[in-house]
Amino acid sequence: MEFASLIQHRPTVWRQYLLLAVLLLALIIDGLDLQLLSLVAPLLIAEWGVSKAALGPAMSAAVLGMSVGALIGGWLGDRLGRRRVLIAAMLLFGVATAAASWSPDLTTLTVLRIVGGIGFGAAAPNAVTLVSEWLGGALRLRAISWMSIGTPLGGLIGALILIGYLSELGWRGSFVLCGSLTLCAVLLVWIAVPESPASLLRQGRHAKLAAIMRRWFGVEAESISMPSSTAGIAAAPAVAHAEPPPVTARFVVGTGLGFFCASFVAYGCGAWLPVMVTMNGLPVELGLQAAVSFNLCAVTVAVLAGLLAPRWGTRAMMSVATVVTALAIALLLVTLGPLRVEGWFASRLPLLVAAGLAGGGTGTVLASLYMVLATGYPASNRSGGVGLGMMLGRGGGIASTFSGGYLLGVTPAASWPFFTAATVGVFGAAIGLVMIDRHVAPQCVRE
Repeated sequence: MEFASLIQHRPTVWRQYLLLAVLLLALIIDGLDLQLLSLVAPLLIAEWGVSKAALGPAMSAAVLGMSVGALIGGWLGDRLGRRRVLIAAMLLFGVATAAASWSPDLTTLTVLRIVGGIGFGAAAPNAVTLVSEWLGGALRLRAISWMSIGTPLGGLIGALILIGYLSELGWRGSFVLCGSLTLCAVLLVWIAVPESPASLLRQGRHAKLAAIMRRWFGVEAESISMPSSTAGIAAAPAVAHAEPPPVTARFVVGTGLGFFCASFVAYGCGAWLPVMVTMNGLPVELGLQAAVSFNLCAVTVAVLAGLLAPRWGTRAMMSVATVVTALAIALLLVTLGPLRVEGWFASRLPLLVAAGLAGGGTGTVLASLYMVLATGYPASNRSGGVGLGMMLGRGGGIASTFSGGYLLGVTPAASWPFFTAATVGVFGAAIGLVMIDRHVAPQCVRE
């Protein structure tokens, strides 16, 4: 039996669920580290006496590093092994996050955030690819979608923790805590996650893969068909589906544009919502609550997207999500923006609803794009393809986090440029949706 057929048709075992849980935890901690600076930004601004615009480079530094790390990390994962690169990436961003707590100034903090961002970026495409190769059937598609919740779920957990403990930890203690958690997670990855099948076969480590199959599924090595040539290796790891054909320029541009624009809106709202709340004279605790609403909805829809994609398809889900995101921007205009209306719209509930709609809409688009990328690229360059899409998405994050302080202005009435840019981002994501020529079709995955 070929490896792909074995994974597809055998029942899922507990070791596969453990692998999924550990890799998801790695990306959750990645997301926590990534969003940490935006969560503690009000304290840092108060301690150092810097402006929002001056903080912009530090806010975007991690995302800048991520764009580089996603491309390089995906390329290295295809060549050196997904697990090896994932562990190295986690060590890098864990150490850099902890070290950032001793930053004496914004310049040092910015440099360390760039270094940590390279690790953030390199981790994600390799974790997604490991999941796509070790899981089969409907669980594979769901798991790929669930991997997209790392960033919002990490931000959600961080916001919930900091609501109660930010005053005790301070922003420096928060960085130490997150860096330490990352280093602990490295040990779990080392123990629970084997190298990817594609990497093992490419490296000629057939005996290692056979041993894993025997331990995980009780299948003897003689019953597994191992490709003997490099050409066969590329096709063998197509875990749940036949290998897709080579990608087209339209697919690469469409997914890249979708990732860039959706990330522009998501990172812009996620990074600057707490600041926009305080700009309107509201308490910082409400800003953290808005961050919780944003990230909670992003996490929830990513889980639902994995369940619904086999039935609805990614094209339909992304279409609905872009409309929801546009509604969220409109509601933010009248709650925190230049069209703010006193009375009911200025209360807590509309703000939290707007934040939730923004998180849910952008989260659905990004979760769908994860599935499209991981199923659209052949196994031989899957990590690199996922990394390329993520790199372009991080570009949108860089643009919004770096420019957010300038676009917001100094008062809510002067924040028109921010909301105009967010609206353009929604339209750009819609154009990317139309351009993508290979979506996950409804009923394409057998339970």
